[in-house]
Amino acid sequence: MRLADIHKHPVVDLSSATTVTHLADVAIDATTRQVLGFTLRKAVDGHDWLAWADVHALGTDAATVSDSQAFTAMPDGALLLKGSGALGRRVLSAEGVDVGNLADVDVEPETGAVITLVLADGTTVPAEDLLGVGSYATVIRTPVVPPA
Repeated sequence: MRLADIHKHPVVDLSSATTVTHLADVAIDATTRQVLGFTLRKAVDGHDWLAWADVHALGTDAATVSDSQAFTAMPDGALLLKGSGALGRRVLSAEGVDVGNLADVDVEPETGAVITLVLADGTTVPAEDLLGVGSYATVIRTPVVPPA
């Protein structure tokens, strides 16, 4: 599932069967190559963060949570893909070669594992090659060959 596809996804509270907010942005951990969590378009009881561990399910139409206790404050140091500007910015190889711009990230919806990075030209980079994500650039292990 591409992260761009879940932008603005409703978040449904399973205990009340209501939409309580919508997803706004996502943070991933480059070291573990996992989704850390999501910021929310509208805070719930003053909380603006939904940790991946508190997501009951992430489907094609909505994210679900067991109850409204799932929402907390965003942790310090979480780097948001859109908020940091990582999406749309350059991707560099470890050798310092600009290989394109980051367009999207594919994740496994059941585990939150990053599967591939998607460059603006359609090239995909396996998650194993991800070294770091920052506000200046996303860094990957090796240069990539764009699709023909």
